[in-house]
Amino acid sequence: MNSDLPDPSPNPAAATFAPASGEPNLANLDTSVCDLRFQVQLILASMVLLLLTAAVFLWYQERLVRIQALELNRASEELKRVVGDYETNSVPWMNRFSTDLVNFAQAHPDYAQILARYTISTNALRATNAPPTPTPPAPPANR
Repeated sequence: MNSDLPDPSPNPAAATFAPASGEPNLANLDTSVCDLRFQVQLILASMVLLLLTAAVFLWYQERLVRIQALELNRASEELKRVVGDYETNSVPWMNRFSTDLVNFAQAHPDYAQILARYTISTNALRATNAPPTPTPPAPPANR
């Protein structure tokens, strides 16, 4: 067997106790304590580094969320403006045009047949965001 290679399964008891006397080898114990202390410090430093990295990552994510929230608020305000513009300018024009088509169809029966294919009703002539008119409840049937 090659004697240059270390023993693959070292006996921990052999490292701490002298084989002949059975007393602890203080030099080996001191080295083991120093090695354990170094490993504990290395693990603590690794944990601190890991936690700092996680904190920086979460701060960056929070920053991105705030930026996206501001963009979403700006887009929401722009959409409110566009919808308000649509309801104040376009909807009245469309309602007036539909009413004019219905009035024209009433005056010209030949056009009424064409308009009937498109089912323009007076219900479509109200504002888009207006609440629907409530219908009264049906009376109970008498037996």
